[in-house]
Amino acid sequence: HIDTLAPALGSVHGKYKGEPNLGFKEMKEIQETIDIPLVLHGASGISDEDLVKAIKLGHAKINFNTEINIAWSNELREVLTNDKSLFNPQQILNPSKKAIEQTVESIIYKCQSNGKA
Repeated sequence: HIDTLAPALGSVHGKYKGEPNLGFKEMKEIQETIDIPLVLHGASGISDEDLVKAIKLGHAKINFNTEINIAWSNELREVLTNDKSLFNPQQILNPSKKAIEQTVESIIYKCQSNGKA
């Protein structure tokens, strides 16, 4: 009686070292054997093509935390580097929040999930 399954099929949490090598053959076998959604441990660094393929093979929950954190921290660094006089939290953090929104929107489209909520 499990709701989702997160098998180890080549995805990882965090940054990849090298190129991701997903187990599509195993994904297909699992999809043909059980009727529950799969979870992709981490998708940051996986090509859009491989991501869509994993979704088509049953992945319904995909973790993107690293990609979102990188966008946030890069924007925060840029804001603070470009204007060392800033001290107001909204002026410092709002651009980073916008970077998160843009990244999440990009992920929604990349996963072909737009208009499905």
